[in-house]
Amino acid sequence: MTDLTNTTKLMKRVSTGLVAEKPDNRAGHSRLRQVQTVRAAKCAGLAAALLLVAGFAIAEPKAPPETIKGADKSSGSTSGTLNLTKLEAKAEKQEKSPPAIFSNLTMQAAIEKSRAEKKVLVVKFTAEWCGPCKKMDATTWRDARVEAWAKDNAIVIAVDVDKDQATSQSYGIKAMPTMLVIKDGIEFDRNVGFMNASEALAWMTDAAAGKRAIDGVLTKIKAGEKLSVDEKMDAVDKLLASRQYEEAGPIAIDLWQTMAIEKPAMSGVRLSFFVQTLSKVCAGHAPTREKVVAIRDAAEERLRAKPDWALLTDWMSLNEVLEEQAKTLEWFDRNKLSDHGRKTVRRFEPRLYSLLEARGDLRDLAIVANKPLSKLQRDHASAKRMLVMLESQLTPEEAMYMSLGRFREQVGRLHAGLILDERANEAETYRVEAIKRDDTPEMRVAIVEIAAQHLVVTPEVRAWAIPLLDQADAALAANLNQPVVDRSSIARQTLGGQ
Repeated sequence: MTDLTNTTKLMKRVSTGLVAEKPDNRAGHSRLRQVQTVRAAKCAGLAAALLLVAGFAIAEPKAPPETIKGADKSSGSTSGTLNLTKLEAKAEKQEKSPPAIFSNLTMQAAIEKSRAEKKVLVVKFTAEWCGPCKKMDATTWRDARVEAWAKDNAIVIAVDVDKDQATSQSYGIKAMPTMLVIKDGIEFDRNVGFMNASEALAWMTDAAAGKRAIDGVLTKIKAGEKLSVDEKMDAVDKLLASRQYEEAGPIAIDLWQTMAIEKPAMSGVRLSFFVQTLSKVCAGHAPTREKVVAIRDAAEERLRAKPDWALLTDWMSLNEVLEEQAKTLEWFDRNKLSDHGRKTVRRFEPRLYSLLEARGDLRDLAIVANKPLSKLQRDHASAKRMLVMLESQLTPEEAMYMSLGRFREQVGRLHAGLILDERANEAETYRVEAIKRDDTPEMRVAIVEIAAQHLVVTPEVRAWAIPLLDQADAALAANLNQPVVDRSSIARQTLGGQ
């Protein structure tokens, strides 16, 4: 498990759904570069991971509190306001204080105490930035039924993964909240993700009685019963949570081979979320990885004999599972220069683009971008959605960078790539449309500074770049943004402007 850094925390603080997961250290994801405090996540791989997390884990914005009954707004009475203020103060105090259910013990002390009292030990691994953890603290762990059960049956502690990295590493914690039930010092069962009070109580009661969450599914498998796709997905998730990689392997491979057939509606899930799941199984179990390598290599042999779009998509996905995206990039390089090859690689733009961004060859971005203006429209819409989602989770500067800041850099890279691919007319159309969508000095500076870094500075480049900087500087004079002013100045010097 990679140590947590300030940079990775910026990403993880947006996770406020069921699980707040640590980002995978996957091939194809470039290292983060801290240029400025708020420019903390420049690589495409991190941005893609952030979009994935935000897509299904961002909580809905909090609704405004309901009007307190009895408050007479028409008469100007302040009784409702006073009551609301008291409730808010109470809620804030409760949020800051840990639930009473947690004992203030180290892991070792808690193990010894649970042995001495002949109780199970329940451990919650948490983090200050973990939204689901906070939700459980405010609800599940304060529920009277849970408190009563724990008083009679368990010692309960919380471990902060940032403050006690040694313990979290020793138990292989990858996502929060992760709850363990430990018996006589040995892990018996674990659950990953938010649980309401009823779910947590049922899980802890079963574990204390000797029943693991996965036992029912494993019994069905041993008995030869056919499981549905959803049951198999749930089984793999539970087995991964408890680090039972060997048991998860056969189910995961079966899912890869049959999911789209048994449940066609899950075809998209198979090629996206499940790719990450299968990759985790392979990382934890070498024999499963070997079988997936064999499936991938067999697909490659079939592709050599006869092209097949669906099989080629599977082959690329399995390269991602195995963290061997270099094979996908080698395929791209073999095909990118011919007209027929370009048509082929452009069919896989969504899958290839982030890999090519991470590699850093801007011309490749232009080659794979089938319709630059359509991509511009999609990227801008995505950035605006991201900004709305992040505004309640990050500082304004961080939220702006991770949304529109990231969008402006995407625009700058593709614009420069189009010029490198000798498509100057397309680049001009793209540049004009980008500024229409984001008519700011920041957009103008991003376009010029990336061009200055990657293009040969010719009179043709200066003819459009210097006016953009002049426009940006004029706007910045009225609304000073010193970091952007500095970037503009550096770009102007690179271009040879005065």
